[in-house]
Amino acid sequence: MPVVTAAQRGNLLPINRFNQPGTYALTHVSVIDGTGAPVKRDQTIVIAGGAITFTGDTGAAQIPSSADVLDLTGHTVFPGLVMRHEHLHNEPSVSAQLWLARGVTTVRTAGAFEPASDLNIRDWIREGRSPGPELFLSGPFLSEHAEHLVRIVPLTRLRDADHARRMVRYSAEEGFDAIKVYRGITPSMLRVVVAEARKHRLPVLGHLEAVTCAEASRIGIDSIEHGITGCVNQRTGPDVPRLRDPQAAAIQALFASFVKHNTAVTETPVDLRPFTPPELAVLHTGSRDDYERRLAAGLRGVGTTTVVDDKQGAPSLTLAFVRAGGTVVLGSDSGGMPRIPGFSNLRSLKLLYTNYGFDAVEAIRIATYEGARFLRIDKRTGTIAARKEADLVVVRGDPSKRMRDVDDIALVFTNGVRYDPAKLLEANRGLYKFAAHEHALRR
Repeated sequence: MPVVTAAQRGNLLPINRFNQPGTYALTHVSVIDGTGAPVKRDQTIVIAGGAITFTGDTGAAQIPSSADVLDLTGHTVFPGLVMRHEHLHNEPSVSAQLWLARGVTTVRTAGAFEPASDLNIRDWIREGRSPGPELFLSGPFLSEHAEHLVRIVPLTRLRDADHARRMVRYSAEEGFDAIKVYRGITPSMLRVVVAEARKHRLPVLGHLEAVTCAEASRIGIDSIEHGITGCVNQRTGPDVPRLRDPQAAAIQALFASFVKHNTAVTETPVDLRPFTPPELAVLHTGSRDDYERRLAAGLRGVGTTTVVDDKQGAPSLTLAFVRAGGTVVLGSDSGGMPRIPGFSNLRSLKLLYTNYGFDAVEAIRIATYEGARFLRIDKRTGTIAARKEADLVVVRGDPSKRMRDVDDIALVFTNGVRYDPAKLLEANRGLYKFAAHEHALRR
């Protein structure tokens, strides 16, 4: 693998190095606007001052004389991805740039392994010192004592209700945007956390085990992480048949409870197919060697193997939940092996189509508008419309006809700043490392 010097990396950084938005006209593009509406053909999007100033038929566009006009015939534009379950503990500045290179313009983290590091990288991005998506940060993992959890994450074990309240206040005072509860949290402690979080207007998200999803929904949790299927079968044992029929009474009751209590579900599908050459290229030598050893031994982690990228899958429980009025958002749980930031997000997006049964346009809506709506930023981003932030992904081809085209990213815009994905990837070649504790735990 060739070595890239620091000076060379500087030359490979984004086109607009100082995060100043430009004026652009993206002409003759197809547009998937994120609302779920059908694809629009031969459109023009005008960007100025960081915002979309026009989107519509190319023939009706008034293009400023100062605009950089890009003829994007054969390309499709959709909103920047809004990912709702990611992590920053591995190489945070590299992670941020990889997200951006793969079209992710907004990220909500799902628990802080290193709180100060997360807060710092968010500041650097806001100040224009480092490229990256807009970050919404969850505070430290909050749980209760469970011996098997101590080895997995650096969680905070809540001693009592007063300790729980102090930890929520700490997250609020430090500037975190959400509270993350973890598997050992019990119903009584969850009530304390939710009540305190409400005082600070912070949502609560949970990876649950000691409390059921139905109980958590009634208590007032805002989102449940890692999918509806886990909730449906949360209390079944290995000898109990898994529930799969969305018309089953237990499933319908769970759906109804989530809708009644405005409980969202974050799907985090993991595609376990081997890494592609571009993914391998960004891995640090040590992580790449470890990955290849694990791959040879058949150790890949928890997840699924997708069907062919362009074959729509059968309807799933997740699709049934959405049809019942439920809110589903998307994440990829990037940061842990075998999930590389940015690349894992596109894999998760494709899985909504290939394994969950959503059509391509609806999958993109979940990965853009629904995430923005949950974060309450949908008035300014998440869809393509005039006066919204210019958070856009330009791909070669048409994902509505060929889902794998979401991988072929030509340009990314965030707040009207234009980035070249190829340069971002090259600048981060060989830099992404998985954490040492993950190697040890998964051998």
